[in-house]
Order: sequence, then structure tokens, then C-alpha cells
Amino acid sequence: MTKSGKWSEEEDFLIFNNKKDSETWQNFIDREIPLRSYKSLMHRLKRLDILEVRNDWTNDEDDLIRKYYTTLSHKDLKKIIPNRNCASIRSRASRLGIKKGTRYIFTKNDSFFTLPNELNCSVAGTWGSDGCIETNKKGESNRVMLNLATKDFDFLTKIKNALEFTGDIKNYVHKNKLLVTERNTTVYDRKTSYLQISRAKQWIEDLNKHWNITTQKTYSLQPPNITDLNLCMAYICGIVNGDGSILVHNNSKFKMLRITMLGTESLLLWIKSIFEKFLDETLEANVRPERSGARIFSYAISGFRAAKIIEYINALDCVFMDRKWKSEAVLNAIEILREKYPDKFR
Repeated sequence: MTKSGKWSEEEDFLIFNNKKDSETWQNFIDREIPLRSYKSLMHRLKRLDILEVRNDWTNDEDDLIRKYYTTLSHKDLKKIIPNRNCASIRSRASRLGIKKGTRYIFTKNDSFFTLPNELNCSVAGTWGSDGCIETNKKGESNRVMLNLATKDFDFLTKIKNALEFTGDIKNYVHKNKLLVTERNTTVYDRKTSYLQISRAKQWIEDLNKHWNITTQKTYSLQPPNITDLNLCMAYICGIVNGDGSILVHNNSKFKMLRITMLGTESLLLWIKSIFEKFLDETLEANVRPERSGARIFSYAISGFRAAKIIEYINALDCVFMDRKWKSEAVLNAIEILREKYPDKFR
């Protein structure tokens, strides 16, 4: 609870005498007058004509602005300079000679998604599964984001390079996440890395036009508007990059290779139809809800069929999450299945 009302002589004495030169006003509040708010103190400083308020920018804060103002959003800047509001940060950047317009210095290939090819289909598939299109308060879409676990930072770098984006990949830690299992509940910090790219109106239009990727797509994503087999398989590569897995199950007799994907029912039915076209057979496995009543579905294919699909996709010009598509275990399993079913690979 904060204190309101008239300032006492004792509080004024603390303001004039007890603030350390290297200390921010917020730290001073926490240490000396914890019942007063930062806003209230600012008003008092103006009343007392202590124009040190002008200041209180430390060398460290100035260095942070010089280093990050042109690369981070105001929201992210506020996280690393927590005692300042966005208006104050903008004002300080101006005083330091960092022009407002220099915030948007990044470049990218605006026409990357304009004409579908294997590369952009794999990136679009990844965006369809793990990315999002962000909207502002007016409901306008102008920014895209792709958020992955930090362990996949190298894969995110591949995406960044494919897009020819000159900005940085950012990192974030989600504090105190809960992992609930049948045996116990664990509290942990989840580390993620993400690409957040503004001024992406052309990308957003193309992602919608060719791949039906829209805002709030989690439960509504439809199959892409592409028919060429290579492009379809490249798009599926991206889906597996994001919301899929490729696993090798060791067995005493043989190795079982399995591709599993999550998504909307219509998308997974489309993927199944593409696999049937590629394998030239009708597949028995069904698309099923993840659990009873769920709006997310799963589909899996295994054995030599999975091996043939992985081999085919690995030969395309895609952006691959190597730990899924090109791991030693997966490649070895394919060789074992080739030896076991030689007729199936002709």
C-alpha cells in the first residue's frame, strides 16, 4: 500500500540528504520512503525545484539506451530499464542524439513469401505451426513472431538468414513455469528465443494468400493453397519443425521410425492425403483428437513409409530442424529399414 497526502519535513530531509549519487530515485524510494510511489516522488521533486530529476540517468542506463534503443521495442527496453517509463526512455534517447526513426533500421526480404518455393514453403509451415501474426490495439496486423525453445537457437538463425532479416534473435526467460505430471509438480524457468519482425504487411498478405495462415490460427488453420508435391512436402517439413516429432523406438527385432504431427483436423487430413499421393496407397491410420473433446488433433506414420517420406523431404531445399530430420539415430533407422524392406524403396 502506498502513502498519499502531505509530505512531512522528515521525508523532505531524506530527499535532500540521503540520496546517493549513483542511486536511482526508485532505489531511493525502496530504501528510505517505501510507502511513497515513484509518481508521487516526481511531483514532490518538481515542487521542491530539485531538477536533479532531470537526471537521474546513470551511465549504465545511458549505455543500455545506446546499445539497445535501435534494436528493442519500448516494451522490451522497459524490462531492462525498469525504473523508466516509455516516454522517459524516448526522451532520453532523443537527448543522447538517437533519432526516433533509427529504431527501424532492420532490413528483410519483403518478397520472400510472394512466390511459393520449397524454401519459403518450409518456413511458412514452421510459421503455421509455431509462429504467430500479431495485431495492434486497432486490430491491424503488421508484425510476425516465431517463438521457440532456446535449444533451437541455431534453427531460428537459419530462419533469420533465409528471411534475410538483419535484426537480432531475442531471448526471454519465463519464470516459475509449472510442469505437472502424474507423480509430481515441478517449478522451472523456461528459456525461449524468438524472432519478432515489424513492418511485415507484405509477408502477412502472402502467408494468408498461399498458406491460409492468419491471426488466431491455432484451432482454425486450413490446408495451404498449393498442389505441387515438392511444395506440399516442404510445407509438411515446416509443420514437423514446429508441431511434430520424429522418433526412433528401439526394439529387440528392429527399429521403428515414427513421424507424429499435431494440428487442426483439416490440416492433418490434408497431410495424410499428400502422403497417400506420395506413397501411392491408402493409409489406414486415422487423424485423431489429442484427447477426448480436444480441438487439436494428431496424426502419425511409421516404419518404412516414414523412412521414405523423410528421405524425400531431406532432399528438398528446406530449412530443417536438424535434431528432428537429420539426427544420427533417424538416418541410421532409415538404413536399417532400407535393408529390411528393400522392395519398398524402389
